[in-house]
Amino acid sequence: MTEEERPEAKEQEACFAAIREIVQEISRLMDAAYQQYSRLVEQVLNGRITEEREIERIMDGLVDFGDDPRLLELYKTLCRHVYYKYPALVGEHTALFRLQFEETEDGDTDTEEVET
Repeated sequence: MTEEERPEAKEQEACFAAIREIVQEISRLMDAAYQQYSRLVEQVLNGRITEEREIERIMDGLVDFGDDPRLLELYKTLCRHVYYKYPALVGEHTALFRLQFEETEDGDTDTEEVET
């Protein structure tokens, strides 16, 4: 029996195929999220969205995608744009982002709670 004919090899290949499909779907979802958030950020930049609560919802959603460079750039653009109007909001979100994504000196992400 050759390597390809073994049941374990077939099962492993099926698992890898399923994983590739999942990764491709995640990529499609990230592209869709980028398109939608791009529209929302553009509305904020153009003054069509101005309410703090609405901007906070957008920022909350963008933080969820902080590991994608395109969405991170949208997040930074939005933060810079609203900073002078809502400095506390931007400050809180910056702390949240750092807590979730920035590495500590030992290379691990910091998972400690932020005290308010």
